[in-house]
Amino acid sequence: MSFRKKNSQGVYVLALKVGYSINITTSRFKWVLKPGTYFYFGSARGKTSTSLEKRLFRHFHYQKSIFWHIDYLTSHSKTKILNAYFTTDPMITECQALREFVQKFHEIKVIPKFGSSDCKLKCGGHLLSVSSNQDILAEYSQYFSHSNWNEFKFESEY
Repeated sequence: MSFRKKNSQGVYVLALKVGYSINITTSRFKWVLKPGTYFYFGSARGKTSTSLEKRLFRHFHYQKSIFWHIDYLTSHSKTKILNAYFTTDPMITECQALREFVQKFHEIKVIPKFGSSDCKLKCGGHLLSVSSNQDILAEYSQYFSHSNWNEFKFESEY
């Protein structure tokens, strides 16, 4: 799916696979992410934000300056982005999308404080871990296939 407007703003979800345990340390936080499937809920909506398209392209590149918590994960060699979904619907927020997702898939754990430093609704974290015994990749794909969400197809220039 391509973007209707070149400078679209909106919300996105990254589905990630972590192959081995990863230690992530920032100046304020430390996380140990175990192997498994994760979902990250983000947005490109701020006043100084880049476009949604540029934000998603950035996440798919391993070599980048580390700015957000998710950059630590997406730039790690043991992490693979499985899929990405986005919506430009101005009524959908990343917090709302995350909460609906957690309600739909109960066996999900919020990774505390990951990606939510600027969260006004105090979600607790914008990275979710899927229970290792739960294979929901097909289910989540179906969940995001409704009309407000589009699949982002990344095509490398290399």
